[in-house]
Amino acid sequence: MLKIIFHTKQLIKHILAISYFTFRRNSRVSLPLHLYLHETPNLRSFKQNVDRLVRALEMSGYDKEEIREGLTFSFDDGIKSNFEAMEYLCKRDIRSIAFICLGSLREPNRVRKNLKRKAGKSIIEFLSMHEIVKLYNMGVVIAYHTMYHDSVLEWEIQDWERDYDLFINVMSSINVVPTKVWAWPFGNAKHINQTLLNEVNKRGFTSYSALRREKHNSMADLSRLSTSREHVHDHWPWYLWFYFIK
Repeated sequence: MLKIIFHTKQLIKHILAISYFTFRRNSRVSLPLHLYLHETPNLRSFKQNVDRLVRALEMSGYDKEEIREGLTFSFDDGIKSNFEAMEYLCKRDIRSIAFICLGSLREPNRVRKNLKRKAGKSIIEFLSMHEIVKLYNMGVVIAYHTMYHDSVLEWEIQDWERDYDLFINVMSSINVVPTKVWAWPFGNAKHINQTLLNEVNKRGFTSYSALRREKHNSMADLSRLSTSREHVHDHWPWYLWFYFIK
């Protein structure tokens, strides 16, 4: 019965998508576009959806170089299921950023707890050191997401620097040079204090939030300081992500 309900829901989604694009077939998918995922539960579906998105961009008039420069995927937390997804993006010459919580190499259960994912109900596996190095050598951008996915709401700049130094020390030990980009955990304005954000940006970092563009731009104090990412549903077909259709 549950399978019938699930497949019925999927069919309805596909019918809605077809109807939507029939109605909006002259719509243009616009660059720059920054999408992010937490997990990649189905690699085959992921590849198909990447291909659909690239075709949609090509149909909107973008060439390969413009797509390479304007399309970015980012993956939070250093979750293992994203490894092959990033590997595929590298083969397609599409930029990807891995925001990694390196504390998962030492205390994975602490990170799982902070992600509010109990090991008994849903076990998250994290990237190994070898996989992080391999992704870096393939061209994936490695970025800081705190060591243990701790909330930074009450942090002062000294707390941030202490945590970032731990991250850098591990990266240096494996000859990985991370970019000066970071994303704070939980990704919205309620989980960052403005003083910390100002201090981090003064140090030459770009700060990413997980807020959708339209919501993010309504916050004048944050929009000048950080760049937003469009959050995509991990399980829906990408042609249902209507908010990036202009």
